[in-house]
Amino acid sequence: MLTRPTAVPATLTEEMAYGLMCVGCRRDVRDGRADEVAVGEDRGWTLVACRGACAAGVCGDPDGWADKPGGLPSLTDRIDRWEDDGDS
Repeated sequence: MLTRPTAVPATLTEEMAYGLMCVGCRRDVRDGRADEVAVGEDRGWTLVACRGACAAGVCGDPDGWADKPGGLPSLTDRIDRWEDDGDS
């Protein structure tokens, strides 16, 4: 089971919790130019980091956690969830 990596900031922003911001460098990944990977979970949320140095710094593997059940939700799904939750 995936858990919150110890290198993740103690306080997550909402964007981090929704998988819209790298938990390593805080890059906003909504522009679609980042190559983000799953690096952990926190209270059911998939945490993402930029592939490479950010992912390695957070979870120890530059390619993230390949064994995430169901894989990384698509960016479109993560944005839709963010927008839907914001409307409630």
